[in-house]
Amino acid sequence: MRRSGDHRAATRAHKHNLRRLGGEHREGKTMSNGNFWRAGTAGLLTAATLLPAGPASALGFQLGEFDISLESSLTAGLAMRTEDADKELIGKSNLANAVDVDSSFVGAYSTNGDDGNQAFSDSGDLFFGQIKLSSDLTIQVGDWGVFARGNYRYDPIVKNETLFDDFDYGPNRSRTQADRRARQSAAEDAAGDDGELFDLYLFGNFKIGDRAASLRIGRQVLNWGESTFIANGINSIVPVDARQARGPGAEVKEIFRPFGMVWGSMELVRNISIEAFYQFGWEGTIIDPSGTYFSTSDFLGAGAADVQIGFGRCNENILPTLATQDALRDATGNPNLDIGARAGAPTCDDAAGGTNVPELAANEPEDGGQYGVRLNFFIEALNSTDLSLYAINYHSRLPLLSGVNVAAPGVAASGGGFLREYPEDIELYGISFNSFLEFGEIAVQGEYSLHKDQPLQIDDVELLLYSLGIEQALAGALGGPVSATTVDDIRGPFVPGAYTQGYERFDYHQWNLSFSKFIGPNWTGSDQIVLLGEFAGQIIDDLPDPDELPFEAAATYVPNQAEGAAALGLPAQDRAGYADDAAWGYRLVAAFRYLNVLNRYNLTPSIRYFHDVKGNSPAPISTFLEDRKQIVLGVNAEFLDAWEAGLSYTMFLDSQDTAAAPIDPATQAGQRISGYSSNVVEDRDFVNLFLRYNF
Repeated sequence: MRRSGDHRAATRAHKHNLRRLGGEHREGKTMSNGNFWRAGTAGLLTAATLLPAGPASALGFQLGEFDISLESSLTAGLAMRTEDADKELIGKSNLANAVDVDSSFVGAYSTNGDDGNQAFSDSGDLFFGQIKLSSDLTIQVGDWGVFARGNYRYDPIVKNETLFDDFDYGPNRSRTQADRRARQSAAEDAAGDDGELFDLYLFGNFKIGDRAASLRIGRQVLNWGESTFIANGINSIVPVDARQARGPGAEVKEIFRPFGMVWGSMELVRNISIEAFYQFGWEGTIIDPSGTYFSTSDFLGAGAADVQIGFGRCNENILPTLATQDALRDATGNPNLDIGARAGAPTCDDAAGGTNVPELAANEPEDGGQYGVRLNFFIEALNSTDLSLYAINYHSRLPLLSGVNVAAPGVAASGGGFLREYPEDIELYGISFNSFLEFGEIAVQGEYSLHKDQPLQIDDVELLLYSLGIEQALAGALGGPVSATTVDDIRGPFVPGAYTQGYERFDYHQWNLSFSKFIGPNWTGSDQIVLLGEFAGQIIDDLPDPDELPFEAAATYVPNQAEGAAALGLPAQDRAGYADDAAWGYRLVAAFRYLNVLNRYNLTPSIRYFHDVKGNSPAPISTFLEDRKQIVLGVNAEFLDAWEAGLSYTMFLDSQDTAAAPIDPATQAGQRISGYSSNVVEDRDFVNLFLRYNF
């Protein structure tokens, strides 16, 4: 029998080891075609939370009364694609590089999320070649000090890759080659040539009466909660950086973004303590730069483009003068060109004003008004359990999309646009615990959180059709009313130039439950086996059915309303592809630790399996996508006291088929046809390799 104090020590040792295990993918999407929310954030924790922490080295010295410590690492890494791009995930017109493309062509009904897949399209393509210098500096005098952390990254592969197709810029396009070069430069700098100071804060430890207290002031990370791999629970308060997470040899400390705040903690009585923070600097999540390998949004990351509204059938940036059926026939010399389903219907982009919807100024939240408190209990009588209660008010770290209606219905170039918003004042209430089960010597931890007034994204296609005034445009072209979008049911009649909110607020619940076990020397010959399983689920109160109002999920590229889809020569969206009011999944990990192999190396092979079992999470949460699976095989090595290396292979497996397949626009327009997987990164298997020196 263990003593109760040993339970607590064992539990904390489990938690410490789990947080040493570190880095990989996460899911996301965007507007009528990209997919930030799906592949953009939901797996970033998995890679950096599975790599064993490497050898620790530090330069430490004293300067008078100052104790100074500098820990640095130099990391070099490569990443290579291991399968060709799937044509189903590239926009139809981008595959054809031609004007006369219709719904019968192979490819996605979108060109808004495929730049990265086109830039690195072949198996064997290198998409990362990163060199990174990271440093942590601590200067301390007694119980007070300053901590700073930063890094610099350079990637010659990204810096020398053409991320955006020349074909979409220049003559007969609304964007010039200068615009393309500006996009290229912005994406290159964000992904391949960037230095940043992360943390910078003052810290101190002191007493109030006879009670211990701590204080930190400045840019810092605050990661509350007990989730290891699955985001959007209590850890929603922490913004993440997808750029840092994707690189070979990613570390957790570089993924979570710090923000300006005052944080303090204090022991109230024996075994009860309190923590609180007030945030004075808002930070948002940073998504993958447009055109990079993991980018699934061409218009939200650094180097962003306009939204393209051709449903995959138009070349990007086509001029307004080429966007009507008659003009297209004249321009191509093809008198039989017919992209629309009906004679006289708007064609190509389904509007007479071109294919571009520009981004307007983002609506970022105030820095203040974000705060939280955590009450911690150590319950020795309950098997030495740590229990915490939380109350937090925060602003969204993830962007949602809203629209400004065009001035003339159906004319994209008449003053409309989209904007990013970060809604304010989300209330979070939660409870978490960690404990130790004597039976089987298993560590267990879990949490529950309620997010009141959580903003959720209305399906971007429906939002965009409404902001374009497409119902009015189709009614004029076809000589009668057409039901094209569900947004007008909640936003009212179309008003030219008006703001259209692209999200609704709901109460959102998430639970997480994790188990971990450490096994000593065993039949595999390893010195230690780490087994971990995390299970999580989500429930959204009163989420409408898709026939009433659909909410965004992956690859929902075509209209929800059958009549509007038919008028546009498109299939209607399979409603199983929209967001659900409940979803769940799990993550499993096994790691094997071999010490002093050949009297020199510590080796840790591992296998990870992630499965989203049921339901699609709505954007921007996007944690689960039904039946999505991922497998990661890896091995890490530590040697010569200061070196570490890693090799891993990641496989993305299919999810449910809810994305629309090609159709015959003359006979199948308006039918609910699926056949393509909604997992927008299923074709991006890759190999990662890194080498790090710690000093």
